[in-house]
Amino acid sequence: MRRGLVSVDWAIGIGVFLVFVAISFSYYSAAFPPVDGMLEDVSGYVADQILDEIKVDVYDVPIRFNSPGSATDQVFFFNYTWPYGKNTTRIYSGSSSLPCYISGDVVYWKADVSAGYNYFKMRYSNQSVAMRCTSSLTLTQLNKTAPWAEEHQRMFSQTQIDTMTGTGYGAFSDSLDLNMDFRIYINESGTLTEYGKTPPNATSVRVMRRWGMMEDTGNDVEVRLLVW
Repeated sequence: MRRGLVSVDWAIGIGVFLVFVAISFSYYSAAFPPVDGMLEDVSGYVADQILDEIKVDVYDVPIRFNSPGSATDQVFFFNYTWPYGKNTTRIYSGSSSLPCYISGDVVYWKADVSAGYNYFKMRYSNQSVAMRCTSSLTLTQLNKTAPWAEEHQRMFSQTQIDTMTGTGYGAFSDSLDLNMDFRIYINESGTLTEYGKTPPNATSVRVMRRWGMMEDTGNDVEVRLLVW
């Protein structure tokens, strides 16, 4: 009889111990997630912070003009109220930048047109640069147009990249409150810009790639970012 009671007590004790181990393991897993996962999350956050710093808000304003026939050196205009970034304005036909001029809240540009609908685009961004629309245009026989709703995107900015590379690494890292080191490679159509620390040989480094376009030139951009 005594032996039976001991067996029952032993079984209950083992059961309580296993329950305790299971509960402890679940708490440990919640409090201490896998290190690799933590590093991946933190390095991804660091990369996003850096990439966001070298991008700007860009707004494209579509324009359409219905021409009765073909013509060259036509001057177009419309009134526009910029919330900011008037100096960054450019006018495009396709991917080609056109001669343009701004006076007050009126933007003018010159282009050749063909019969039917002709499409243009005004682009401006949220950054401080010298006035870009400075062409000398003859403002006679003007063609009035009307802008459509603007479209927003984020694009890489050479001005922001120059600001980053012109800032000391420590100061730049502190300004973003980064807690990991990095090195960034920016390839704009074959022109490479590098910035940051050199990765040590004995450290696990996460490598990320991003693609986009340069606001200033419209060129394709590939970014390779190393974080450790």
